Amino acid sequence: MPIIVSNQNYNDMFNVNLGFYRANAGDKQTYTCRLTENISIIETPAIVLSYFAGQNQISLSGASFLSEGFEAGDEIEVIIYNANGNIHHTNTVEIVSVTANTMIVNASMTWKSGTQYVYIIAKQKGGSKRNGLELNLNFLQQTGSLTPNSLIDGSVNKILFNLTGTTTNQVVTGTQVGIKSGQYAVSATITDKTTYPNKTRSYDLSVVFIQGGPMLQSSFDFGGCLKTYFGTIWQRTYGNPNHNTTFVISDNADTGWYDEPFNLGVANATLVSGISVLEFNTVQTGQISIDSASTSFGFGAGYMPVDATYYKNQTNDQSHLSMLAETKTSAAPIILTSPTNPSGAGYTLEFSNPVTVGTVTTWDWEFTPNAAFITFMDARSIGDRLFYIWAKYGTVNLLLFEDQLTEQPPAPGVLDMPVHRFVDHSQNIADDNVTKLGFEGNIEDDIAFIGKFLVPINANIRYAKAEIWSVNAVTDEEFLLNSSYFDFAGVPKVGGYYPVNQSQSVITTLPSTSAKLTAQLERDSYIDTITHYGMRIYLPFFYSWQYWIAQPNANAFFFPNKQTRNWVPYGTETDWKLQLRVTVDINELDHIYSENIVIKDYDSDAAIDQTMDLEVVSTSQIVSVVVEGELHKISAYHTINTADIWDTATVWGMITIEPTEASPRWICSTVVPYDNNLANPLTPITGLYADLTFPSPQVALIECYFNPNNVNLSNGVKFTSKIKGCYV
Repeated sequence: MPIIVSNQNYNDMFNVNLGFYRANAGDKQTYTCRLTENISIIETPAIVLSYFAGQNQISLSGASFLSEGFEAGDEIEVIIYNANGNIHHTNTVEIVSVTANTMIVNASMTWKSGTQYVYIIAKQKGGSKRNGLELNLNFLQQTGSLTPNSLIDGSVNKILFNLTGTTTNQVVTGTQVGIKSGQYAVSATITDKTTYPNKTRSYDLSVVFIQGGPMLQSSFDFGGCLKTYFGTIWQRTYGNPNHNTTFVISDNADTGWYDEPFNLGVANATLVSGISVLEFNTVQTGQISIDSASTSFGFGAGYMPVDATYYKNQTNDQSHLSMLAETKTSAAPIILTSPTNPSGAGYTLEFSNPVTVGTVTTWDWEFTPNAAFITFMDARSIGDRLFYIWAKYGTVNLLLFEDQLTEQPPAPGVLDMPVHRFVDHSQNIADDNVTKLGFEGNIEDDIAFIGKFLVPINANIRYAKAEIWSVNAVTDEEFLLNSSYFDFAGVPKVGGYYPVNQSQSVITTLPSTSAKLTAQLERDSYIDTITHYGMRIYLPFFYSWQYWIAQPNANAFFFPNKQTRNWVPYGTETDWKLQLRVTVDINELDHIYSENIVIKDYDSDAAIDQTMDLEVVSTSQIVSVVVEGELHKISAYHTINTADIWDTATVWGMITIEPTEASPRWICSTVVPYDNNLANPLTPITGLYADLTFPSPQVALIECYFNPNNVNLSNGVKFTSKIKGCYV
């Protein structure tokens, strides 16, 4: 046979040598073999040689002289063998002319007879050897047909070697030409191991390549795997595409995709914690953990493009197009530096500071994109930012990250809020042009924020929202407590302005006479300037008190007993504050205004003592238990226990009732008028307001009626009274 392969070996990144191919997706290996070639042809039952003595002509059927490499001028040996394989006679002649099936030589020859057969070989004379080699690297499904065409894009990977005039131990580096995108990066060398002159040449081939599995996941479905294809096309004259000899090396393999122990192995590593989010436009750090007793480890990463116009039939290889940092192993730190793509995009990914406890090893990682990587990924369409990061431990390449890269949003701008203030229950308004800071409120207070902000004329707005957050000033942890969202999708811009006028119901338990029932967003011209125009946002909310209702999104700091809708801990625990936040998306950038607010618990003023009397109106009897079917009068006394006295002009208050650990909550207020809701169990004694009197300079008394027929008494009821105002 004219081409013989021997001494095949695969060497992996851990310097393990095997006579077959075993690897996982993204792994680099080196394949070596000895290639032995000569220009020859031997008779077989399918290949028949005939001789016409009068013409010095040899005819061939079943093969081709030209494809086997014979040329005019070659000195050849025509050897006649006996049936037992011994040489009967050797003819040495020169080829005068040759076609695919006919060869004319320069002298007559002794020919075979009977059971003898013929072997013709070209002697190494004046360059009579194969002087060119084209190597085609490919990966095929284990059961697939032999083909050089890539499963990635159908192209053929070509590496050329010019063997013209090589000498013993000369190393020739292959030149990759044409379309390269069918494979990841590949390099190859050939070392001429022939002792010249010689009818048979020997070469050592070395190919460094990366398993093509990252982009070929489906090839591993149903127990499948990828094997290598090394196609060798031998050229008598380097660069001549005609009459060449093709010899393919392709044996079954044991390969796996990610999270697979090759195809036939047993997993000896599991992922404990990976990377949940990776942003393409910022330096990002974190930790990963692997459970494995294996001391053979490494890391790799790469982008998996889906845009065929980007990654198919390109002159760049997939290592550059995918910025694939193949699996790399070393002592810590392991630093992956990706190839750069045609746009110059690339990244580094460092794994460092491994700490092992038992069999679990935790690594620190840091991802650093270059500026071109940020620009490139920003231009990718949604769904075309798929990125893999893996850890190789033992038999498995564990995916640490297999998701779309996300974008860290730009730093928010500052929302210009010239007018802003909070109003409490006594200020039953939804609009004001006064700015006040330093608001404080008590649990159960109904409060509203009034803010007026400026928007550039002609700017685009996607939404506005007003929210209450609990924020840790030290750790920046936070969670949402209340929100009102205003969508601008259906609001047309007229002359550069949004004539917005939106409202939404947010509170249903206050009297209908309260201004704090709806959140509002309206156009407001009060603060207009030449370049900007104003909007007013109004957010009513309660300082929530419902300790019996869970707040599932509350930070774990408050677990277990304080993760409720009682907001007091969220604004009073160490480092935790309540914060009002208004966010407006202007030209696709969030602009934010925020202001911390204070919440106080029940009985927060030690200078005021409070008592409540419950009197049955029909008997004037003071009782400690509600008498069903009877009208009651509630009297709430608020006594200053110092030498101070009430400033009667500033005092206001209310009485509230609700079923124990239930709803609804009802009020009777000294400042918000009764709305004639007959379902309300609390009603004024006269007029529309709860009575407010001052039996003495230090005592403020609030009174109203209570009808127990309008409330569920089965689990008891809870009365509270609230007093606000100044004392001097």
